[in-house]
Amino acid sequence: MSQTLQQVCTIQSGITLRKDSCEPSEDGHTHLLSVADMDFIHLTPSTRFPQRFTTKIDRYVAQPNDVLFSVRGTHLKASVMPEHPETFVAPSHLCILTPNDREKLLPEYLAIYLLSEPSQRYFHEKRRGSAVPLITKKSLGELPISLPSLETQARLIRLHQLLETEKDLQNRIHQLHELQVQQCFNKL
Repeated sequence: MSQTLQQVCTIQSGITLRKDSCEPSEDGHTHLLSVADMDFIHLTPSTRFPQRFTTKIDRYVAQPNDVLFSVRGTHLKASVMPEHPETFVAPSHLCILTPNDREKLLPEYLAIYLLSEPSQRYFHEKRRGSAVPLITKKSLGELPISLPSLETQARLIRLHQLLETEKDLQNRIHQLHELQVQQCFNKL
């Protein structure tokens, strides 16, 4: 069954920061998320730079199992927010997507779907700006999304995990081959 993203998720734009919105804090437990924290559908939030916010941030806080989606730039990313003891705030270049019903939409499936070829084609058509392309919240919300059964979603997630493992193994094999060649040259 095909619906739009805004029908199956709450979409929250990230916080727009001004100079006086936040400041570094040595003892803080609130951190600003970054696209650099995102690796395909995995998010590894950095706690290196705690912040103290001077504005209300409640609606910009990413909760576990929210999907974060980068709306600016040429390389779009989507990641699932993991359980974490710290608090993480999404900046304006990220949107927080919260599935309305987790009995119908798995967060990992949503992240994979956002990065799928049909979604990427849609976003490419809807991008605005040339220097730093942007996906508007409206365009994001109008993305058609197919919702197969939870069982099918889980299978697609598992298939994606296997593909990721295969890529990692192929990369490791390539590195070992390069090392082997270097060692042969070092023995000459």
